[in-house]
Amino acid sequence: MNNMIYKGYLTKIEYSSEDKCLVGHILGIQDIVGFHGNSVEEVRRAFEEAVEDYFGMRADMGKKPEKPFSGKIMARILPEDHFLLAMKAQLEGKSVDGMVADAIKNIIFTNSVTLDHNTLSPQQKRKRQKPRKRTVIGL
Repeated sequence: MNNMIYKGYLTKIEYSSEDKCLVGHILGIQDIVGFHGNSVEEVRRAFEEAVEDYFGMRADMGKKPEKPFSGKIMARILPEDHFLLAMKAQLEGKSVDGMVADAIKNIIFTNSVTLDHNTLSPQQKRKRQKPRKRTVIGL
């Protein structure tokens, strides 16, 4: 176990030989939010507390928490590639967004890094098409 997800926020857990404990920080946001623990269970609780503290900190500042990932991406590609992608999408009866989403899913599910999904929020669990404990993430 070297990563966790809680309420849509991801962390990577590593062992610090200097501190002699497990350490991590919330990934995908600009704020720096770190935590540590001496066991997997302790670091899981610390991560969840860090996410909740982050929510509180942002609320105290009068700001909404950053969403680590909105589901929207912008990619710059050559105009010729954009044209070919649009033509292929039309031929397959799909949108360009649909074609890109399919390509991304293909990349994600053909690599070997995994995420622990034991701490998905109920909303995230409902959105999943098939219940899985682990998801492969592309490198």
